[in-house]
Amino acid sequence: MIVINIFLAVLFFFLGYLVKYKQMDFLIAGYNQLSQEDKENYYKDKMCNVVGNFLFHIAFIMVIMALFLFFSVFNKGIVIIVGWVAISIYILGFVIYLNTGDRLLKS
Repeated sequence: MIVINIFLAVLFFFLGYLVKYKQMDFLIAGYNQLSQEDKENYYKDKMCNVVGNFLFHIAFIMVIMALFLFFSVFNKGIVIIVGWVAISIYILGFVIYLNTGDRLLKS
């Protein structure tokens, strides 16, 4: 389980790097399906920055889970459950953040 968490953390970190610093917006689900007119309504830099940070945070949570599993501070089952609940809550909060307030839309 530790190897899987580390692998996923590296994967999310790499994807976050590509989205945030290399501006690979085609990795953002749904954005590449928009027409050119619709794409012009969004701040591309801000969107890549927000999604890249999101992926970095998920990778950080995965690393924390792997460290807790490696050092066996708590019961491994509890660590896995708490970690995935934390990731699920973070994803839910991120989706709510993005879908309220038109934060990424140009005025």
